[in-house]
Amino acid sequence: MSWLVQENVKLGASVGAAAGPVGRQAEGSARMAVGKDAKPVGAFTYGYSKGLFAGVGVQGMWVSSNDHENKRFYGLAHEASAADCIFGNALDGCHPTDDIAALQRALTAAAASVPGAGTGPHTPDKPPVVAMT
Repeated sequence: MSWLVQENVKLGASVGAAAGPVGRQAEGSARMAVGKDAKPVGAFTYGYSKGLFAGVGVQGMWVSSNDHENKRFYGLAHEASAADCIFGNALDGCHPTDDIAALQRALTAAAASVPGAGTGPHTPDKPPVVAMT
């Protein structure tokens, strides 16, 4: 599960064309974690389509942790990495900040709009207790 907190880069490209009853589409992308254990993971797709379409796309994404923002968001006394927050004890004794309460209200409201969701014991007044192991 440590891959969840590593910096990641994703690059991709696609091209597609269709005219009338026959068309083709091809897409390729790769995701790579940044660091000594970085291994690219490729994904390729190919498809058929109908109608009138032509297009080319390029995409990219960089995901990383902001230790200073973790400190501000969680109200910590020191900066903490995403790995420390998820797998360590950085959040022990953490008191909910206004940002955390706002996020909990937004998630509860979103869950309430989904049939069968939001029926558990957790409400904005009673946040879930998460044990960090």
